[in-house]
Amino acid sequence: RRLAQRNRELGILYDVAFEGNRQITERRLAGIADLSVGKPLSSTEIEAARQRILDYYLRRGFAYADVRLSVEPSPDRTRARAKFTIAEHEIVIVTGFVVKGAKRTDEDLILSRVALAKGLPYQQDAARLSEERIAQLGTFTSVALSLEDPDVPQRNKPVVVTVVEQLPQYLDPRVGFSTGEGVRFAFEYGHRNLGGRAIAGALRLQLAYLP
Repeated sequence: RRLAQRNRELGILYDVAFEGNRQITERRLAGIADLSVGKPLSSTEIEAARQRILDYYLRRGFAYADVRLSVEPSPDRTRARAKFTIAEHEIVIVTGFVVKGAKRTDEDLILSRVALAKGLPYQQDAARLSEERIAQLGTFTSVALSLEDPDVPQRNKPVVVTVVEQLPQYLDPRVGFSTGEGVRFAFEYGHRNLGGRAIAGALRLQLAYLP
């Protein structure tokens, strides 16, 4: 009910406008926004359109792009115009990589999982993919990729790969009882990062005593 009321307040969408875009044409942006002119304007739908436009810029390497939204109602508030104001900034080019937090893990192994490349644009989706691929090594509690000095817009920037390593060794003792084996004592010793190459190994020993 609240959403429907909000739609009536915004009115019927009669126009979609873009301002500040230089690298991407209005026609292309309109296709990405995918708003239906002549239909009721939903606040949820128009915010989703803004996010789609921003994501498109981030995927193309505009790491500092910003998209703002304003709704301009008609005098009688039966219709509305959606306006997207875009600050594109420059495409950010990757100049290199810096690994932080890897005290036990081979840095070359970490960088081999990075989907970004030196000399190419910094793409947000490739950065997220890199985080997932590095995390799959299984030796880190957290992985994050970011631009160096992220608050300072520049055309050329290195990428910082920050990892937090788990303790490489662990010992897991266990005690149990069964009618067939009696009292059982077991422990498992493991290593998650042999040779700094994210190779895991484990040794398990079990003793049983039947009174």
